[in-house]
Amino acid sequence: MTSLKNHTRQNRYARLLPVLLLTGIFTGGSAPALAQTPNCLEQARSSSEIDQCGGSLMRHLETRMESDYKRLHERFAGNEKMQERLKASRESWEIYRNNQCLMEASAASGQYVVKPLSLEANKIYFQCMLRTFGEMRTTLEKLHSSATESTQTAKPH
Repeated sequence: MTSLKNHTRQNRYARLLPVLLLTGIFTGGSAPALAQTPNCLEQARSSSEIDQCGGSLMRHLETRMESDYKRLHERFAGNEKMQERLKASRESWEIYRNNQCLMEASAASGQYVVKPLSLEANKIYFQCMLRTFGEMRTTLEKLHSSATESTQTAKPH
């Protein structure tokens, strides 16, 4: 019986996942550490300096994001629907992030930009990437916390 309750609860989370993820993305989930532009981006004098700084930050954030997704996959182990939704939401988020950041970089330059980006467009591109990573991590943390809290309150005392 407990297994059925856990499976039902996990299916409820699988249905809520897209809403939670989109809400976090479009309401600007709070990510104070990433909301501020790192000094190396602000002080960069060339696109190669921005690429070096931004690339390093991106690798760090991608590693942290991978860890967040891994925790959620483990949390919902055995729930195939939730696994599918996690994968689909991640793919959708990556498409959103890439398009959003290229659009912001293009808007800053006043024209459609392609790589290599101008100095200013490159700064804006990486600022956008950092912001969207922060928003998504905040959303994933909320999802993990909600799932954990629900499981703890459902356990018999």
